[in-house]
Amino acid sequence: MKFNGFAHAWSDQVKQQTRLNLPREPRFILFHNPKNWTLEKIKTTGKKKDSYLLLPKLNQLILQNGVNMVRQAGRSSDPTLAIANLQREGMTILHPEKHEYLVSYPVVGGVRFESKFVEYEKIGGTLIKHFHQDQYNEWRRELILNGDISTPHQHFIKLMIIENKVLINKYSKLQHDPSGKTKYEKALFIEGKLKELSKQVKEKGIEAYAK
Repeated sequence: MKFNGFAHAWSDQVKQQTRLNLPREPRFILFHNPKNWTLEKIKTTGKKKDSYLLLPKLNQLILQNGVNMVRQAGRSSDPTLAIANLQREGMTILHPEKHEYLVSYPVVGGVRFESKFVEYEKIGGTLIKHFHQDQYNEWRRELILNGDISTPHQHFIKLMIIENKVLINKYSKLQHDPSGKTKYEKALFIEGKLKELSKQVKEKGIEAYAK
């Protein structure tokens, strides 16, 4: 049985009636630091080869009173000051009302807020949590294509290449070991993809993220 009868979490309405045996979790707001990116494989259909993109790493601002400048406002939490502080630091705020990534589930003792890319399924009395990585990757690509998040700056791509170079140097000395050789080859592969994507973003800009 899949539990997907959730409601968007800003509405305070939960459609799914079955209470999951999980702890409560507070609301959160996603934000992006322009320094932080991750190399991800993008699955394609048909005979086309899978491609790779630099996608934004996203952090959570947990809406818990007294934490990270979040204040109490009656029975709710007021993140206004926390959001303003993040924006001063150059972060991009992704409000759940606009981007519709936050959903809620009824649990024992209250409500659990989750990403919409998380799915719960009960099989044989066991509750299984699954994260839809491909859907999440596609959503992050769309954030760039829609102009919600800017393409990665060349400076930060270069820092990723430098950081990965440390791994290349480290594992180049361990190629006599099968594990070390595998890690060395992976680091070389990542270097090639980072350099390739750096060139594409520089030349094409946002069009580098088009399908």
